[in-house]
Amino acid sequence: MAAKESKVRERDLAGFKYLDRLLPMLDRLHDVGCVRDRAGNRKLHYDQYCLLVLLTLFNPVVRSLRAIQQASTLRKVQKRLGCPRTSLGSLSEAPDVFDPVRLERIIRELLSEVPRARSIGGDKVPQVLTAVDGSVVRTIATLAEAAYLTDKNGQPHCAWRFHTHFEIDRGVPVRMDVTSALNGGKTDEKNQLRGRLEPDRCYVMDRWFGEFALWNDIVRIQSSYVCRIRDNSNLSDVSEERPLSAAAREAELSAMR
Repeated sequence: MAAKESKVRERDLAGFKYLDRLLPMLDRLHDVGCVRDRAGNRKLHYDQYCLLVLLTLFNPVVRSLRAIQQASTLRKVQKRLGCPRTSLGSLSEAPDVFDPVRLERIIRELLSEVPRARSIGGDKVPQVLTAVDGSVVRTIATLAEAAYLTDKNGQPHCAWRFHTHFEIDRGVPVRMDVTSALNGGKTDEKNQLRGRLEPDRCYVMDRWFGEFALWNDIVRIQSSYVCRIRDNSNLSDVSEERPLSAAAREAELSAMR
């Protein structure tokens, strides 16, 4: 039997100061999704829903839809975030009502303000170092009970894969696409990357991305790559399509002396 959740209390919540910066930016989302609200009685708006979800990131005690609903009843939450008391039904339908594209624009604005924290590649890597990977995230039962499936042994087998592009020098993810956990066909990590390549980047990848066709696509779009290859790869027969000039070979020998 699952342990009963403890009630969310005001003194258990923190992180409000970090959300103050987002209040004016999220305010532009307030009327999104209200077209279908012909009666004009919508209580939970897009900006308020975003703030409630963000509150969970700073407060592990808020770990379910019911806990979010409880938090919305607290005076401190209502005052600091401008969120009214909401219902479980409103929280459940929110992902279908609110357009995520509008939120992506705000995320891009925030990303543009993140400065370059360090330069791992220095002057030797002029392109933007971008690590790419697809991480599987298991379904959180308390937040998505309807999608939480188990096998005959009671083990969960419902999950999502987050295809992430992470700028190493800035230390932030700049793109994240969600698919099913299946790593094949359209949801294969290689195909997901192939459809989202950008110029002037140096993609850092693991062994799963070891595919000549993908590497050629990266070069074709005027980017480069660093890819870990399998230990059974045969590199004994390598041909130089663009051999080094005599001057370049002499410069290489001089650097080795």
